[in-house]
Amino acid sequence: MVHFTLRLQLVFPFLYFLLVALRREKTNKSSKKLFQNMNILKKKDKPTVSEICKIGIIHQYSSNEVFPLRSLIPTDNSFPTNANVTLLPVPTKPKQDEWHMYDIVVFYELSLKEHIDQLVPVVIGANVDKKSSVFTVVYHKEAFECVLFRQECTQLGVNMVTFDSRAFVHACRLIASTIKQIAQSQEHSEATYACPYPKCFIKGLSAHNLWEHCPLYHIGIPNKVKVDCPICEGKEKGSGRSSNVPFQVHLYNTHGPPDHVPEYKFGTSSYIFSLVVVKRPQDNKYLMVQEYGDCGFWLPGGRVDPGEELCAAAIRETQEEAGVSIQLKGSLMFFVYSFFVVLKGILRVEFNAIKRHSREDCYDRMRVIFYAEPLETKHAEKDLKHKSDDKNDDKNVIPKSIPNYESIGACWVSIEELNSGSIQLRGQEPLQWFNYVNDRKPIHDMHLINSWQLILKNYIKIKKKVEN
Repeated sequence: MVHFTLRLQLVFPFLYFLLVALRREKTNKSSKKLFQNMNILKKKDKPTVSEICKIGIIHQYSSNEVFPLRSLIPTDNSFPTNANVTLLPVPTKPKQDEWHMYDIVVFYELSLKEHIDQLVPVVIGANVDKKSSVFTVVYHKEAFECVLFRQECTQLGVNMVTFDSRAFVHACRLIASTIKQIAQSQEHSEATYACPYPKCFIKGLSAHNLWEHCPLYHIGIPNKVKVDCPICEGKEKGSGRSSNVPFQVHLYNTHGPPDHVPEYKFGTSSYIFSLVVVKRPQDNKYLMVQEYGDCGFWLPGGRVDPGEELCAAAIRETQEEAGVSIQLKGSLMFFVYSFFVVLKGILRVEFNAIKRHSREDCYDRMRVIFYAEPLETKHAEKDLKHKSDDKNDDKNVIPKSIPNYESIGACWVSIEELNSGSIQLRGQEPLQWFNYVNDRKPIHDMHLINSWQLILKNYIKIKKKVEN
């Protein structure tokens, strides 16, 4: 009995310390649960993995502990493996020479005039001085609702303006994947390329990495900036791109992956386009696309692919350029330049041949401008939006914000903003057609499109016979 009592006295302290240790381990695990759910590794003093994606998030909360990380990185989205996230209180006096290097810098809900326009030049300048590249993100509730806010951010050199957490996570994945592949290509001594854009110092890119990197980082740079294609360098003279083709267009169509379908080059002289005026009924705002190459804002839309219906092209282009699914409500106007006919019930039909010096350069141009509204299916909207602190209305469909070849992004604009004259526009069509719809002028029924598609097909057949 004495021996048994002595054994208990020896065992109980051991059990007690074991329980305390287990409880501490449980507490530590629960405190790290948020990071584990997102696959984020906390900052290490000496990172040993070359593919680490360093992310700095500048915020103006009272402390890092109260920063709403879940609003930026939802738990249902896994973050890039080995992402190194650092929370940074907004500096009162930012100094370029004291800035640490990050692959991605997020300006989270900061004031444009008070913080962003001061911090962005400091961050970009510090990276240029140290010959390092950074992907800058402005995360703000005005990203999709204020066209002037988006315009000023991109003029400062910001790469991405968003209020969509899923889009932000996806962009981080793309960048982390590229960093990882650069490290792997260096290990295997594969043929690689350096980014050809000025003040970008990313090297070791495969042809596919370059194809993804340039639109993501540089789609907003004006087309007039001269950029040589690193893939075409060293090839026989004449095998590269034409001097009048912008680099982004050349890269997209010439050096894409094997399954990529280049933009169609029309061998004939007919050009057909579908443009879309998208109105959000609950607040009468209109959808605008921020075009690539510093071209300004314009309507969603583009060229109709061979064999594609006009309506299908309108829906596809709005999804590609603006990230919004739509339902077509009517057709506003048909343009086809070659002859002029006025028909009752249709606004106007224009058809006019564009004359050039040589017959090969002559062409006919048709444009159909549709009226549309955001898709009202609730489950589709839930896929596109997230629940954030501002408690957006369920019908506020989130537009596209990841820069790519199609556009820099998109946002909603009011008539007052549009008519202010402060927005850089690619053309006058937004002014013409947004005001037309806003003035409640006639919109024709969609069934008319079937008749005009039949007329167009017959015209093309007759034209081919005449040309042959």
